[in-house]
Amino acid sequence: EKGADVTQYNKDETGPLYHAIKNGHVEIVEILLTHEASLVHVPFPLFSPSYLLLIIFVAKGYAGSTPLIVACENAQFEIADIILSKKVDVNQVGGEKKCTPLHAAAKTGRLPLIAMLLLQPGVNETLQR
Repeated sequence: EKGADVTQYNKDETGPLYHAIKNGHVEIVEILLTHEASLVHVPFPLFSPSYLLLIIFVAKGYAGSTPLIVACENAQFEIADIILSKKVDVNQVGGEKKCTPLHAAAKTGRLPLIAMLLLQPGVNETLQR
């Protein structure tokens, strides 16, 4: 409401949504999503050399770490549920390790999070990295 840019990324290519998810700040995540924070991670300025690399990565099925992957990597069940309610691609490959949200959740060993992902329509539990 004060005009802050909720899509602004800092020099390490993370933004307010990433930090809110990683630190488990549910209310802040909800506020940022209400103000149209992106659920697709595209941190690079248009037409920069990094942006051109991003085009190649996306063409190969790899995008930056998505908010859902960040939530799953950090075992943020409630935040993952909020993000899933926005109808994101549950099979999106991303992050440095090129994993899906299900891969990220499995690494945490949190069964409720894994079960929630497995119950999503269209989830591919056999997807290979």
